Amino acid sequence: MRWTMGLNKENASEGSANGDVELFAGREVSSTIRETIQNSSDVPVDDKTPVKIEIKMYKVATNSLPQIAQIKEIVKNIDETDFWADNLEVQKRVGLAKQALAKEKITVVRISDFNTLGASGAKLGHQKNSPFTALTRANYVSHKSNASAAGSRGIGKNSVKGISDLRMVLFTSQTQSDGKYSSGQIDLATFAKGNQISNRINYLVGADNEAIEGEVIDDGFIRKENGTDIRIIGVNDKYVEEFADFGLVYILENYLTAIYEEKLVVEFLGRTIDKNSLETIILGLPKSRKEEIESISGFYRALKFGKIYQLPEEFLGKYGIEQNDGTLYLKTEEKFGNKVLFTRKSGMKIYDKTYNAPDKFSGVFRATGKLNQVLRNMEDATHTEWKASLFDNSNNLIDYSTLKHKYRKDIRYAKELLDDLNKFIKTTLNQAFDIDDKNEMEADEISNLFYLEEKQEDKNSSMETAHQHISKVKIGKMPRKSAEGTETHKKEEVLIDDAGNIKPKEKIGKTTSAGSSSSTTAKSSTDKSDKLSGESFKVKNINIPNDWAISNTDGSMDYIFVAPKNMSKFGLLFEPVGEGKITVNPVLKAYYNGEEMQSLNSGEFYILDKIKKDNNVTIHLTLTDNQPIGLSATLLELRRK
Repeated sequence: MRWTMGLNKENASEGSANGDVELFAGREVSSTIRETIQNSSDVPVDDKTPVKIEIKMYKVATNSLPQIAQIKEIVKNIDETDFWADNLEVQKRVGLAKQALAKEKITVVRISDFNTLGASGAKLGHQKNSPFTALTRANYVSHKSNASAAGSRGIGKNSVKGISDLRMVLFTSQTQSDGKYSSGQIDLATFAKGNQISNRINYLVGADNEAIEGEVIDDGFIRKENGTDIRIIGVNDKYVEEFADFGLVYILENYLTAIYEEKLVVEFLGRTIDKNSLETIILGLPKSRKEEIESISGFYRALKFGKIYQLPEEFLGKYGIEQNDGTLYLKTEEKFGNKVLFTRKSGMKIYDKTYNAPDKFSGVFRATGKLNQVLRNMEDATHTEWKASLFDNSNNLIDYSTLKHKYRKDIRYAKELLDDLNKFIKTTLNQAFDIDDKNEMEADEISNLFYLEEKQEDKNSSMETAHQHISKVKIGKMPRKSAEGTETHKKEEVLIDDAGNIKPKEKIGKTTSAGSSSSTTAKSSTDKSDKLSGESFKVKNINIPNDWAISNTDGSMDYIFVAPKNMSKFGLLFEPVGEGKITVNPVLKAYYNGEEMQSLNSGEFYILDKIKKDNNVTIHLTLTDNQPIGLSATLLELRRK
């Protein structure tokens, strides 16, 4: 066997910045696990036997690598090519490769699958389009006829190179038709020899320039049944640590549904992850990944305990999609969570999405049948998004002539389908929380109603009692009633003086106060604003798409929201909401970063401080009483005129 060089005068120089590898930059380990398991899950031996994945990490003697002298020669040739003398990326790659080869032992991650068909076609040769060629010796080629397959673009297989200092991978696959064959790749950069330039990818081949029969490395594992082994050679130390610390998180983050539905079993560094062990594994996940663990836990409970909802009947006539092709598992009364996980038949995570609701929940949406095929058709290259623009119905997957609406453009069909799937989720949430559809607010229009809890009398109560989660609130377009003896108004502008004090400039709209007529109060306000000086700022209401509140045992509350945009100055308006008589706005003072916010009116607070988009913002509220009452929170942005 040997490593190909492909020296030729016609070749172009190609560096180390491989876009197919860089596509997964920043999530190299997660992508390696996700993409390799995906490839294996796409070729199950049948629909009844779960695919088994074995992930091992170990060291082998560097000199035991196939044709080690030639590997070192390739690295040396790249290092000595003048063309790369000033190329920092190539120099970095060559440096890492030289360091790896200088060690007595080198780290290997082996990912093997069982109960699969393996990659057939090795005997046909690399010029024939076959699963083996697509895996080992072709780019942008995917050979998958299974309609439930997660992959289809032929790019994900390159993700494994990102964790290797040598960008080196060895493949072995055994099939019923071919027996066992192996190949390999080194993907660093081209090098020059005289007036010739090599190929960027060096392939491990036999004397006939084709795959090698049998194994190509002696590392203690010999394949004895159909399936495929991927060995990633020269794994960087930082990725070794990440594999050990967070590999379980990445597996469950991407394949929870497949494992729960017994389509997949993973043996990861000696631990078996299957449906029976899921709960124990989840409880033992590293606490440093709190957000991921909360999502995984919530999705698991949705699958196990959630109520099942299926698509509306009209999906058949409108899209040719059966009701049972789309299923939502929804678990309400959760301690945390407001996301729905979207998956297809393979059980691999495509993405998750946040939805607003009056209380915490977790959901899992499963696409099967015709819907599974349609959504697969519109997945992006990384299989993390469904895009209407990618849908191609040229194979007549959907017969438009049978539908109630005769679609002329694929993108319109796909866009309307995705929109209606999203509406199905929202409508189901409304039903689950008993929201009247006639008065419902869309999730992105909710003014973020939350409840103040009654103060707990038991000072020795549990932590869960000490920090109450948000109460259930029936969200609707309910009328707001002002506290007796207070004003209700909408301020369009404020003034900020040189000392940083915020003052009202103009009050617009109906103004009422005890003992005063509407016209008298309005005139008084105008007279006062005429005497004010300072810089004018417009006040604009900004929707808060994601927020929550925590009631504390001392009667105070922490109101927390995700900043929807960057702001240099902001305010918040807290208003009591209820059906009965409201005697007082319960919010007395508000604090941000320990500094008291300036109050202009009851429940209205401002501060000359910035917030950054997507950061959590915590506002500490002191309350005048602890009666359970509904509140709405509105974010106010101050903008220079």
